[in-house]
Amino acid sequence: DEEGEPVGPIPDDPSTVVLPDVLFGGGFAYDIRGQASDAPELGTRNNVTLTPEGAGLIARALGSRHWVGARALVTQDHREAGPALRREVVEGLRAIGLNVDTTDEFMPTGATSRKALADGYDLTIQISGSHNPWYANGMKITEKQNAAGEPDPDGIPSAVFGKALLDVQRVVETQSWRRDAPMGTLTVFDGLVDEYINALDAALPQ
Repeated sequence: DEEGEPVGPIPDDPSTVVLPDVLFGGGFAYDIRGQASDAPELGTRNNVTLTPEGAGLIARALGSRHWVGARALVTQDHREAGPALRREVVEGLRAIGLNVDTTDEFMPTGATSRKALADGYDLTIQISGSHNPWYANGMKITEKQNAAGEPDPDGIPSAVFGKALLDVQRVVETQSWRRDAPMGTLTVFDGLVDEYINALDAALPQ
């Protein structure tokens, strides 16, 4: 809504929709990954841990690290759960005051990285399962940071991991994301994959 309150209903216990395997390597948070699609072939291990609702809450927490009006880019690869996850991430960021650019195209990570660097986004989230099986998905997150690892509009694009992701998890669990911002804007691009291909082609020896 216009006051920037969460767009969808917030569960009584947000921890139930945030993937439990966000932490890797004894507490070192590398990125956000989980099972995002129902996979009966997994048998008793079939358990969806990364839901669209959870992704939206994570987006609110990530966006709250940034200032109102910060620019965010959100893209997805071709995985089944990507569209629903991307939609909730976009709305979660907008709900706490970020201006979001996105595309309905399936974007390779390289294309997203190039767009983020070329256009100077403050926060970039690629919905991607990387090399994991079809039912997995996750978020690769970069933001402009200063030397202390804090969001900074004049900073250098860097991965969000470790303590920063642990802080994001804490914000989700305590529902302490920003709530007093106007709704952010939404711009949907087309032709970003062609733009990427043309840039690669132009960079190759003719």
